[in-house]
Amino acid sequence: MDQTDVARIARNFSVMTRIRGPDPKGLKMRCHAFHLYKDGVTTLSSSGFFYPRELLGNMQSTWEHDGDIIITSGSLVESFLVAEQRKNPTQESKPTLIRDTQIDVLVEGSRTGDSDKTKQAPRWVVARLLSLVDVPASSLAILSLLGARSGSIQNFSWDLGWGLATSNNKQVANEKMPSLNSDTGESSDSSSPVKSGTRIAILGIDTLEYKRPSALNVSHHQQQGDSILIMGSPFGALAPQHFFNSVSTGAVANCLPRSSSKISLLLADVRCFPGMEGGLVLDRHASLVGMLIAPLRQKGTDTEIQLIIPWCAIATALDNRLKESQFSQSKHNLTISPFKKAISSVALITVNGSWASGIILNNKGLILTNAHLLEPWRFGSTSTLDLLNKTTPLREEIGNRQSLPYLSYTGYGKISVRLNQLDSQVWCDASVVYVSKGPLDVALLKLNSFPSDLCAIDLDFQCPSRGATIHVVGHGLIGPRSGLFPSVTSGIISNIFTIPGPLYASETSVETQNCSGIPVMLQTTAAVHPGASGGAVVNSDGRLVGLITSNAKHGSGSNIPHMNFSIPCKSLEPVFKYSEQGKISILEQLDKPNEVLSAVWALAPLPIETALQKPALEGNVRQSKGSRFIDFLTEKQAELTSSKDLENLLNRKLPSKI
Repeated sequence: MDQTDVARIARNFSVMTRIRGPDPKGLKMRCHAFHLYKDGVTTLSSSGFFYPRELLGNMQSTWEHDGDIIITSGSLVESFLVAEQRKNPTQESKPTLIRDTQIDVLVEGSRTGDSDKTKQAPRWVVARLLSLVDVPASSLAILSLLGARSGSIQNFSWDLGWGLATSNNKQVANEKMPSLNSDTGESSDSSSPVKSGTRIAILGIDTLEYKRPSALNVSHHQQQGDSILIMGSPFGALAPQHFFNSVSTGAVANCLPRSSSKISLLLADVRCFPGMEGGLVLDRHASLVGMLIAPLRQKGTDTEIQLIIPWCAIATALDNRLKESQFSQSKHNLTISPFKKAISSVALITVNGSWASGIILNNKGLILTNAHLLEPWRFGSTSTLDLLNKTTPLREEIGNRQSLPYLSYTGYGKISVRLNQLDSQVWCDASVVYVSKGPLDVALLKLNSFPSDLCAIDLDFQCPSRGATIHVVGHGLIGPRSGLFPSVTSGIISNIFTIPGPLYASETSVETQNCSGIPVMLQTTAAVHPGASGGAVVNSDGRLVGLITSNAKHGSGSNIPHMNFSIPCKSLEPVFKYSEQGKISILEQLDKPNEVLSAVWALAPLPIETALQKPALEGNVRQSKGSRFIDFLTEKQAELTSSKDLENLLNRKLPSKI
């Protein structure tokens, strides 16, 4: 189904919810990224959607309401509850709002009897609060994601909520989260930030005779990489006419827990904004996936992980007696995700407190990763322009230590590799086989012992096209503590840097009709976060096209997740030959100096032909100034009128700082 068709269906079910109430001290907007405050009255908004009528069953009688049912985020109404209910909002079956508080719902659609060409303007209808419901499976999934089954979320450098809410949320964000009951796994305080963030509100409105599809199927089997569409109303309290029912598209990045029949939380690779919590999430068949909630946000950064509560978790929370037969089953045939094998082929690697990703190359336990995980003192600053940033959280630097002698790979500390074998995880010890001394940031590990059913990655040496869809598989942001499987983010190949071939002396010809030369750097737009170093860039068939290496970064030092750089498979040909043949001499090609590759990965101008023919500089021109020297030559090249001028320039002493 086309995305425009999915969006059209989503509009028929999506609404914007708004609450207005007295707030003489201006405290009701705490924890909210935006609000409207005037004359002692606060207005807040969120997104929402109609509860599909065919799924209601006996819910209407439970709530004593015969009209339409709206589902939205519980955070919208919590601050307007009467004082005795705020500490435990779901204890009372009928929550009560403070006096003079009103809830409205903005809906759109054509009324029954109107022609399809008749466009009805959105209109506000009055709603009443029927119930507040916790979704414990989802809140526990968030806690397990952060490894925070007890204690405070502040220990893990994450907040639950939009970044714009920071200034209003300091008090709540610093509150310690309660310990979980060891018997039930439930939090003893239902007002904890995570439990509050996963709470849903049930609203009732009068029945609206609007044209809607007769049924909304439920998507029960989400897989990583599946396309999703989210409809919500960001900043609706401020300008509903501008933002009502806005569309955002993306993909499922990860699922918790791993079992597809018990998924209670989805991580999404999609751009959303404050006010979209409560928004409707549909898959590419326009089947109901679930509801968007506020994201996880890394403290001190703009990094957000979008979260979705699946419909099965919502339905179970609404009534534990609901049976699978009550749902309208999706009529679409399930397909195996093309990324399932790639996900099992990407491992998590830990070295002395740092972590990164790695790619299984064969059934003998060979793992491809980045050298900067093992030797950060060599790769701490990749670019002389200070634009690149390695994507692994680095441990403390170990001075100006030199690379270890060839084939003497000891002293790196304990290296552990976690394999993601379908629905299970296995930890294995590993040793270092190879660390490149050349310009490419690659290393190889060997598992000391491993399961017999290793899942090796499938390769694609074909040069990808600019604009081609790709997917990144890696362990970004969330570390080993959570037990999370690799996440999948999506984007495109935005640029390809090529150089004239051959790249290696023994290189065989490979078709590169999409490129003008040998591809040596891929620039992609898929989100890449710290910890994803050494992960896989795969095409839509799940085949490896590149090795994740670096992020771009702002001058302030913060990462730009959607601009990143990877090493194409073609540049790693010796690694894959070694994987097949096991001859260490094959890797020597990667250790040879290559000024062109060094310049490419330093984001520096390529060496001009004349400069390449000159011997190494002597005197006070240090090797580390190479790229600056190239910049200096490039600027002066236009002023040169003869080869004698170039020779004089080469012999001129450069200042110590440029």
